[in-house]
Amino acid sequence: MMFWTDWITVIMIGIGAVFMLLSILLAAAMLPRLTDYYKQKWALLTLFKGFFLVGYLAFITILVMDLSLPLELVTGVVFLGGACFVFLVIRLTKYTVTDLSDKEDSLNELNATLEQKVQQRTGALEESLASLSEEVNKREKANKKILSMGEELRLILDTISTGIRVIDLNHTIIQVNKQFCLLTGLSQQELVGSHCYTNFITEDCQDSDGCRLKTIKTNQDVYENIEKKTTRDGRTFHFRVTSAPMFDSDGEVIGLLEDFQNITALVKAQEEKEKAQNHMHQAAKLESVGQLAAGIAHEINTPVQFVSTNLDFLGESFDDIAVFMKSVQLAMDHENTDPGLKQGMEEVDWEFLSEEIPLAIGQSVAGVERVAKLVLAMKEFSHPNTRERAPADIHTILENTITISQNEWSYVADIDRKYSMDFPLVPCLTDELGQVFLNIIVNAGHAIADKVQDSSDKGVITISSTVTDDSVEIDISDTGKGMDDELSAKIFDPFFTTKDVGKGTGQGLSIAHDIVVNKHHGELIVDSTLGTGTTFTVRLPL
Repeated sequence: MMFWTDWITVIMIGIGAVFMLLSILLAAAMLPRLTDYYKQKWALLTLFKGFFLVGYLAFITILVMDLSLPLELVTGVVFLGGACFVFLVIRLTKYTVTDLSDKEDSLNELNATLEQKVQQRTGALEESLASLSEEVNKREKANKKILSMGEELRLILDTISTGIRVIDLNHTIIQVNKQFCLLTGLSQQELVGSHCYTNFITEDCQDSDGCRLKTIKTNQDVYENIEKKTTRDGRTFHFRVTSAPMFDSDGEVIGLLEDFQNITALVKAQEEKEKAQNHMHQAAKLESVGQLAAGIAHEINTPVQFVSTNLDFLGESFDDIAVFMKSVQLAMDHENTDPGLKQGMEEVDWEFLSEEIPLAIGQSVAGVERVAKLVLAMKEFSHPNTRERAPADIHTILENTITISQNEWSYVADIDRKYSMDFPLVPCLTDELGQVFLNIIVNAGHAIADKVQDSSDKGVITISSTVTDDSVEIDISDTGKGMDDELSAKIFDPFFTTKDVGKGTGQGLSIAHDIVVNKHHGELIVDSTLGTGTTFTVRLPL
């Protein structure tokens, strides 16, 4: 019969058996993870655990079944197994500790080696970082210097008085300066990135043989040319364009640099100089013609006077002859008249001669007077004047001009004079003012001729004069073909003419405008209606 102490012993041994079973299961689960060296020892230790588990079960069986076995024998076997188990555990622990110690020493040695290498690498890395930091500092300084140089270059380009444009090989603008922006009227944002042939109006040069980018690889010389360009806002400039190739570090052409020098003022000054030279040349020609005309008029004047005197003599002599011939005719009425006298009178046809000779002499006298008047007008018109204005009779100047210009208007027009009766003497340059009237009257005759052409119609040139408080006005009107507003606005421009090539120089009215406005401080005004006619008003101060 079991006592309560026996049952407590059974329970305690049973708990020990359960833990031993769990220990065996855990040891079996660890076997695959062990090395071959530890696996054998661990298997032997697990076997001893099984022995102990059998001993625990044997104790429980003996106690529960109350078997009569020698407890001392069983206890001795268990203690012997326990001693072996403890020995194996201690031995295994020794091996484990020794192995761990060796591995720790190896690990420490490895750590020391690794730490040494890390220190070496760290030193090298620190040196590399220091070198890199120094290189970065150098790069930053270089970049700052480059940026500073770029800013200085930009400032230099912006202070240059000429326009600078940099173009790549694809016609794309990569840089411009401030002056080029001012010349084109475009901002830097509009210009950079755009194509060079879009900066000015009608500049489709990218496909032409004159495109500099097409020849830059074969012809790398600096090229200079005078070009006329019109901006998008309608301004026109004359540029001296200097273009030069740009190269990379390998010497390859990468673009084109263009310098635009604005020479518009210079070109205009040259044009004005040429105009002034032409005016001087024209004035010299007119002066030469005037001197020649004066000389010819003087030479003609003497024989004209001879002819006029002789005609007067012939007229007076014929009158005497006519009186005598009347006496002869009266004598012929008597019966004792010589028949030969009657026959002679019939042969000379005195009746016809007595009528026609006076007419012929009268016409000759009129023609000589006309020539004399023309010669006098030529002398007056071409007479050299002083360089200072002096009071003169404008009507006399007009009449002389009308006389010498008859050939230009007399076949196509009549002159209608409407002079003011109280017209004063006007301070003027007589010869140059006569040139003004001559140009206007000749143009009026040509305008009427263009209108009437081959018809028998004749136009009218009306010349009128009026007086105001502080000036006089001379209006010269024609019934020619007239002009529209566009032509009227250009009529005083140098070298502008409405006539066919070879029929006009385009300088007559320009010279007339200069004489009236600049030399007389007056006004020359044109009023024209297309198809009706034109009126020129010369206003001169008193």
